[in-house]
Amino acid sequence: MAALMDDNIVLMMANHGVVVIGDTVAQAYRRLYFLERSCRTQLFGMWTGQRRRFVAPGVLEKMREQAGWKDPTMAMSGSDYYFAAMKRMLDRTQPDYAE
Repeated sequence: MAALMDDNIVLMMANHGVVVIGDTVAQAYRRLYFLERSCRTQLFGMWTGQRRRFVAPGVLEKMREQAGWKDPTMAMSGSDYYFAAMKRMLDRTQPDYAE
């Protein structure tokens, strides 16, 4: 599978699901979470039967630029902050998850 992935971070396997990789568990989890959300959004749009509209290339480029910006005041990566927040939510609502 590693050879198939090459430099990609997501591998969609027919009838077997998806593999998402990252430098950390937090990064891989965040990528998987937002991949699932993106797929769900696409399905909702397709279910309407309406013609889909696509984001203009200029808007996409601006989004890529903003997504790649790193805040120098952040001690951790965005993925690490997100993962820590998800764990805090679990600690409050389902503390037995860590057993």
